[in-house]
Amino acid sequence: MSKDKEKRLARVLYIDQGKTAKEVAQIVDVQEKTVGAWVREEGWKAIRDAKQNSPDMMVINIKDLLRNLAEERMLIDSDTTLDEAQKSKRKANIADEVSKWTKVMTAAQKEMQIPLGTYLKVMDQVFDAIRDEHPELYLKLIDFQEKHIHRVAAKYQ
Repeated sequence: MSKDKEKRLARVLYIDQGKTAKEVAQIVDVQEKTVGAWVREEGWKAIRDAKQNSPDMMVINIKDLLRNLAEERMLIDSDTTLDEAQKSKRKANIADEVSKWTKVMTAAQKEMQIPLGTYLKVMDQVFDAIRDEHPELYLKLIDFQEKHIHRVAAKYQ
């Protein structure tokens, strides 16, 4: 495997799959020091942290938490170790937790919404970079770019 292929695989394993440098080194069959150097030089840790702590990951985690709370709530009535007062108190606590986590999730979902102007600016920067680095690819992507921008803009209307 060429070093470029090893590095690309290592990047996916480290950033997207959350593997440690040691695990990546074993899978890719390179020295752990090599993976460590890639992590430092390429900023992989910052990228991985940003992905793991992004608002969309927060929403996914909160949805899991809400599912667990819903399951816990459904099991309360069948719990024979609790009297009715304890069941009512626990149900109220769960309802309160659900309410609070739902507000946090709503805020995270709002944070994920990118203003159209910002999105268009970033897309222009991406396509300008493609044009500068790979003019032939840029020409092939012009139709895609136009269709994509129209689809995105339609969602904002």
